Amino acid sequence: MPESSAQQENRVIHQTTFAHNEDRRPPPVNLPFDPTSPLSVALQRTSWPLGYKPTQLPKYNATTDPTQFLMAYEATIASAGGDDSTMAKSFVMACEGSVANWCSYIPQQSINNWYQLKGRLLQDFQGFRRLNTNTVKDFKCPQHDREPLYDYFRRFVQKKAQIPNFPEKDAIEKCIEGLLPGQLASHLTREPPRTLEELYTEAEKYTKSDADHRRRVEQRKIMRQAEKYNQQTWQQEQPAQQLILPLEPSDDDED
Repeated sequence: MPESSAQQENRVIHQTTFAHNEDRRPPPVNLPFDPTSPLSVALQRTSWPLGYKPTQLPKYNATTDPTQFLMAYEATIASAGGDDSTMAKSFVMACEGSVANWCSYIPQQSINNWYQLKGRLLQDFQGFRRLNTNTVKDFKCPQHDREPLYDYFRRFVQKKAQIPNFPEKDAIEKCIEGLLPGQLASHLTREPPRTLEELYTEAEKYTKSDADHRRRVEQRKIMRQAEKYNQQTWQQEQPAQQLILPLEPSDDDED
């Protein structure tokens, strides 16, 4: 099958980048290698590019989309001066949990380049992403008891972002559906917003009012606690009152 124009452009870019990095790479040396590593001997003995400064790598534990992880991982390596071989050699440092275990079971010296390792990762973990991703139909984000409106909307936005191509109309309905009974829920039910922008604009007004109300309630609570503490302290500092009982007359007093 002939290559598309986009594929041809990507191939030319990768070839140019590889040639550029080879010019900056020190000559290969007879470095020791790990016979139990999944990387080939040639890949293990490939020198690190000159000027390569690794930063904190993104971690992957199979709980998120592997495609998103790979985009961040490749960008991090490239921005630090690395290339395809660097990505393959550094990959083990980005593995966590089940992915680290998976990496240890790759046949020894079977990986010859980064694209082979990348393809294997997508093949083995792409299915987990599809299983873990919620659908629009099953999406639920109920507001917790006593949860501030600001926290609810922030959590809703983050959860909605996990589902690609979430229809705007469905997102509005799910957001209103998750709200606890209150002024905002009643208002949005009577006058449903047409866009998410309208929803967030309207919600921002109630969010500020909700935050002010919670702040005043918390201040009154602190004031009552302070008054109660001061009253208890004052009572403890007061001297105990002694009861003086009248003396009963004795027989001698009668005489």
